[in-house]
Amino acid sequence: MAGVGSDVVPPVRYNPAVPPAVGHVVMLALSHEPLRRPPHGHALARALREARRTAEEGPPPAKEVEADAFTRTSPASPRELHLRPLFLWPAVAVLALVVAMAVGGFLWWSERLPASGPSVAIVPNVEGVPLEQAEQVVRAQGLRVEVVGTQPADGPPGLVVAQTPVPGSLVPADRTVRVVLSAKATPVAVITVPDVFGLSLQQATFVLEGAGLSVGQIRQAHDAAVPAGLVLEQNPRAGVSVATGTAVDLIISAGPVAGEE
Repeated sequence: MAGVGSDVVPPVRYNPAVPPAVGHVVMLALSHEPLRRPPHGHALARALREARRTAEEGPPPAKEVEADAFTRTSPASPRELHLRPLFLWPAVAVLALVVAMAVGGFLWWSERLPASGPSVAIVPNVEGVPLEQAEQVVRAQGLRVEVVGTQPADGPPGLVVAQTPVPGSLVPADRTVRVVLSAKATPVAVITVPDVFGLSLQQATFVLEGAGLSVGQIRQAHDAAVPAGLVLEQNPRAGVSVATGTAVDLIISAGPVAGEE
């Protein structure tokens, strides 16, 4: 065949039943000259179908078969054609099969992806808003809300005062946003610490507990001016405003140091 090396054996030598048109396409596909080969697999398949049709219905002009099969307008001259080694075609076929399997696998995988819905979401900032509004904002991002506690606050109850994760975080779309709500602050009674200086421990305890306080730590210290057994100091000091139940620490005089009398 013109344009192909003389050592290439036409298919008809191996199988006399191969139609000449099919053999023609095979020899062109084995050409070393790129302009003589089909540009892609679809063109080769189309050329083979046309060759079979030619064998069954009668051969059209050779130039028409070649132009229709390979979409060529200016085939190379016979002297520019060279033999393409036969051992390359099995490798090309294997590579095409691998690519086809990869594309098919990708299409199979992509068809099973969720049709809608983001895979990640940005945590919105809902601090300072009522719980109902916070739930609407969070759910719009594909997230959930869970109330994990309350915290006394001066403002109205039911507002979000803390949230986890922090606003602006990127999280999975099914993540739960945990919030802490404000609660009405419980009024705390304020008491002025009475003065128990110079009283005995028993008297000081009676006064402090009567005022709604309690006696805290008790220790002793020597003092030459305050007789032993009487309150020498107190903490918190007298006149300070504290909450109900606050403990008042007392220092009881142990009298003067021996030898200083």
